[in-house]
Amino acid sequence: MRPGLEFLAAVSIAVVFVGALTVYGAWVCRKRLQRTAAERDAQALHSRFVAYCTERGLPPGAIDGLHRYFQEWKVDGFPVDLDDDLGIDDEDLPEAIREAAVLCKLEPDVRSLKGMKVRDFINALTKNVQRS
Repeated sequence: MRPGLEFLAAVSIAVVFVGALTVYGAWVCRKRLQRTAAERDAQALHSRFVAYCTERGLPPGAIDGLHRYFQEWKVDGFPVDLDDDLGIDDEDLPEAIREAAVLCKLEPDVRSLKGMKVRDFINALTKNVQRS
């Protein structure tokens, strides 16, 4: 085999190997999320989420939309816990809160956003909501 072809064959094998590892890693992560979702009490977590948002003045329609918004970040239908890490970079937090604010028709507070959990996100989102 010619030297140029040997190099091309080696690179091709490496690319296939890296691709296979990537697919396997994604599969493992998805299975882990599915297992975590199955272990959670979805009804209790949802009730807790609704109560927390209601205390902060969010209307029911906004609460349901916000809950779906968080579910889509993990796996569709994933039970959301108020103590879950958001899993997004700090520099992306203001944009995420603005998206959620549009969804909920709110004016969020996006001044100090770092290392948030779901409950922190909701607090920032509802800071300016008038509670009854």
